[in-house]
Amino acid sequence: RPGLKATVYFSDGSSHEALTLGMNRDLDAGLMRIVGEDGRKWPHASVASVGDGSDLKIREGQWCIAAGYPGGWDDQRGMVVRVGRILRIMKGREGPHTVKTDCALIGGDSGGPLFSLDGRLIAVHSRIGSDINDNMHVPVNVFSAGWDRMVAGDVWGTLPGYRPVIGVRGNRDAQNALIESVTPDGPAARAGMQKGDIVLSVDGRSIANFKDLQDAVLEALPGDLLSVVVIRGDQRLRLRIRVMAAG
Repeated sequence: RPGLKATVYFSDGSSHEALTLGMNRDLDAGLMRIVGEDGRKWPHASVASVGDGSDLKIREGQWCIAAGYPGGWDDQRGMVVRVGRILRIMKGREGPHTVKTDCALIGGDSGGPLFSLDGRLIAVHSRIGSDINDNMHVPVNVFSAGWDRMVAGDVWGTLPGYRPVIGVRGNRDAQNALIESVTPDGPAARAGMQKGDIVLSVDGRSIANFKDLQDAVLEALPGDLLSVVVIRGDQRLRLRIRVMAAG
C-alpha cells in the first residue's frame, strides 16, 4: 500500500530509505521512490522496454536468467542465480502482461529480476507456483503502462488469488448499501453485521450504494481491518471487519 517506509540495499552495501507508491494489483506491479538525494544516479539495470511493450524483444523458448533471494548465499536455498526459458507470454491490449518461465524460484524470490542473456531486465518475479514450470513474472512494459498512476499513489485491481471479501451480498442497483445477506461465520458475520444493515462508510469513506461498498472492499488487502459504520433500525453502529481472501 502507498506511504509505507522501506529500505533499499545496494550491491556496495549501502542502504537508503524509500517510500512505497502505487500498485497495479491485477498484474502485481508496484513502485517505490528512494527518499532524498535528488539528482543522484543510482545503480540500475538496463531495461529491455521503456514503452508499450512493442520494443520488448522476448519470445517463447528464449533463455533467461533469474536472480533470486537478495540476501546473498544461503545453503538452505540453493543457487541465487538460475537459468531457464520463457515458456509462455500472455498478452493484452497494452502488450505482454505476464511471462511464464521454468526458472526455479522459491519463497523470498518475489520482486527479483528476470534478465535476458544480454543482461537486460525483461521482467520482475511475481508469483511462484507449486510446479517448477509455473512461475510468473511481470514484464517491464507493465510498469511503463501504469507509471503515472503508480507514481501518483493509485492502487487498483486485485492480486491474483487474493480477491478480498467480507462475506455480504446486496443489490448494486439499489439506492443505498443495504445488506441483503451475510455469509455465516464470514468476516462480516463475525464482526456483528446483520441482514438489513445499511452501510454508511468504510474507513471514513462515504458509501452511497452497494457498488461503493464492493469498491471499498476491493481496494483492501486480505488481513486488513476495516472500520464500517452501519445503520440498524434507529441505531448507528461501528463494526470492525477483518478482510479475508475469497476461497
